[in-house]
Amino acid sequence: MKTKTLFLIMVVYFAPLTTLLAQSPITIHTPKGSNVYAHTRPEYLYYQDKLDCSAEMDSLYPSAIEINPPSATTTYNCHSYAWNKSEGGTTCTVAYYAGDTDESQYWTDGSYIETTEPYASKIHYYVGDHSAIQTSTQGVYISKWGDYGIYQHAYNIGPPEYDPDHRKYYKLNPGINGSTSVMCYNNQRTYTSDMSIPGSTYSWTRETNLFNYVSGAGTTSYTVSATSGTGDAWVRIQITTPSGEVATSSKYYTWVGKAQVQSISGPSSTTPYSYNYYYANVNHSSGTTYNWMVSPTGPYVDPSPGEVNSCLVIFYTSGSYTVLARANNVCGTSTWCGKGVYVSGGKSMSLFPNPASEYFTITLKENPLISITENNINENSIKSDGPKNYRIRIYNNQGMLVSNLTRSGVTFNVPAQNVLDGVYIVEVDDGQTVLRAQLIIKH
Repeated sequence: MKTKTLFLIMVVYFAPLTTLLAQSPITIHTPKGSNVYAHTRPEYLYYQDKLDCSAEMDSLYPSAIEINPPSATTTYNCHSYAWNKSEGGTTCTVAYYAGDTDESQYWTDGSYIETTEPYASKIHYYVGDHSAIQTSTQGVYISKWGDYGIYQHAYNIGPPEYDPDHRKYYKLNPGINGSTSVMCYNNQRTYTSDMSIPGSTYSWTRETNLFNYVSGAGTTSYTVSATSGTGDAWVRIQITTPSGEVATSSKYYTWVGKAQVQSISGPSSTTPYSYNYYYANVNHSSGTTYNWMVSPTGPYVDPSPGEVNSCLVIFYTSGSYTVLARANNVCGTSTWCGKGVYVSGGKSMSLFPNPASEYFTITLKENPLISITENNINENSIKSDGPKNYRIRIYNNQGMLVSNLTRSGVTFNVPAQNVLDGVYIVEVDDGQTVLRAQLIIKH
């Protein structure tokens, strides 16, 4: 509650001008370090005034229990008590001058987050502009009533101007600061609490299989070292404040050790010259690169090696293959993970010789069928397409076209004497099917 004289006060006290001028602006801080502007106020009440305040409240609210009577004082208000003084903070008045940053800074900067009443430690009467703290009994609060004293009371007991039917609930919101980059064996790292409340106790826990304790137990900074294991390691902090609130942060994760490809997604059966995309499913992707290969060698692989978790594979001939991927991070390279692929049927071509020098021969054929057809064609038979015109293109390893010609039939020679040494992709296109194969030119 912004400091003001409750209409219930029977005692009238006129402070001299010199006393009013003694008020001094100060800055206090939320648990996460944001500024809250406040000021100190002199004590306006004599001891007899305090006794009179206690007697008045006892008669008006007999079910309320005054804490340490007589507790009436003008040196701090309800907001200061709930958010600041109950946590061991400075004696001051929060949100007194018009336009000052007030108690809302405690939850707008994330020091506290809104919750439901069973989990709340702080309560804000947002219409009546009043603050309270919750006891161990839900719905029973402790708060300071204006310049009167501190009372334990039911949520709806107290000066009616507080409008107790409009409340919001808040709890402490501790977090952790620290790097989340990959840690390797014996690396050390320090994590820190993102809030500091004087007089609080700090208790850290950790993933004991992946983190060894180094130092900082009971403080706001905690240092660990990585074990030789691999996985998601975490630390967590629990804070017990002077008011008795116990708040625990979420687990704060850091990856320890190498990344590992756990499986590969993609087709397990296909046909020659079709485009097949495979994806590496890794247990930790941040900062991870990948290598891809196919065994036995021969299919087109892009990238090889690569820095992405996907790969294009084009198989040129039928048979059984394994698509392989492995992961790399700052801690090293993982073992290979494989996926079996069976390539069957479809049109294919062969290049001979390969490597080539002056000429090479392209031979087109249908791959063996997987099952006997209704015409009873043997699995080892080869069917010819018969005479047909084909567009033949040769690309270098930068994807530039270096040769373009047309041939017909199923076997034809292609000159290579004017092509520079290197690795090339030969493409044969009949307008319906595009075949590709790798060719090495070496003069």
